[in-house]
Amino acid sequence: MELEVLGNDIVLIAIYAPNDDANIETKNEFDQHLTNILDNIGNRKEIFLVGDMNARVGRKDNDPVVGRFGEETINDNGRRSIEICETYSLEIIDYIIQKQQSNLKTKDVRVFRSAECGTDHIPFPSQRRLTEILKELTREQDDKAT
Repeated sequence: MELEVLGNDIVLIAIYAPNDDANIETKNEFDQHLTNILDNIGNRKEIFLVGDMNARVGRKDNDPVVGRFGEETINDNGRRSIEICETYSLEIIDYIIQKQQSNLKTKDVRVFRSAECGTDHIPFPSQRRLTEILKELTREQDDKAT
């Protein structure tokens, strides 16, 4: 889905990766399909991948892709996700993957494990710093006007 929000072109991609125990061909097909999609998105657009990569990416200090608050476990899907993120300069923030150099930073992601919605998936609202972006865009417009 492509959106324009406050002058920012945003591509929102809902993803559901194969399980970690899926065969290699299935995983390779998924990775190739995602890579083709990412290749066709211009550099100026914001990218948000949301959903379930079925990935455990571990945790690292001072890493541009993986943060320090994740779990220690890493699986094959996690390695694949990290590789894609490194290729496209993306970062993983819980269940959201976005550009490392984004104007729209994810501020807070919380998982609500107690919510019952008839699936093993859990809702995760994400908070963006839109008020800060609005102020910055307003300042830029004011500067252009003067």
